[in-house]
Amino acid sequence: MISGGIALGLGLESTGLSQTLVTNIPFAELPLLLIVMMATLIGLLMSTFISNTTTANLLLPIRATLGATVSTLGEIGGSKLLVLLVTFSCSPAMALPISTTPNAMAYATGLLENRQILQIGALISGIGLVASYLLAKLL
Repeated sequence: MISGGIALGLGLESTGLSQTLVTNIPFAELPLLLIVMMATLIGLLMSTFISNTTTANLLLPIRATLGATVSTLGEIGGSKLLVLLVTFSCSPAMALPISTTPNAMAYATGLLENRQILQIGALISGIGLVASYLLAKLL
């Protein structure tokens, strides 16, 4: 799964698909805060349902292109900022057993129920997302 995500991410970059996606969506017309919030929320939601590493490998080429393309992002760090925020927003997604390998291993023991993982994982995901936004303020 991780290797597939890496291959897809490299394919997005080498074929120019990430550039095409960014140029066909009018990101320049959107407020900067909305772009950052969409990027981090998409990263968190995707990595909740698939592996964190796979999600990061899929999204980072697109976010790097977006950061380099949108002029308002250039004022605050551009692609570096979006790459860091998306990376950090993918990491705390732990609401399902599939989100991370440690979650899957813990769930496989039979000692935890889905509900327990969902409750604690959602809390951790929320805290991680807030921490990502605080990181943006520091940068």
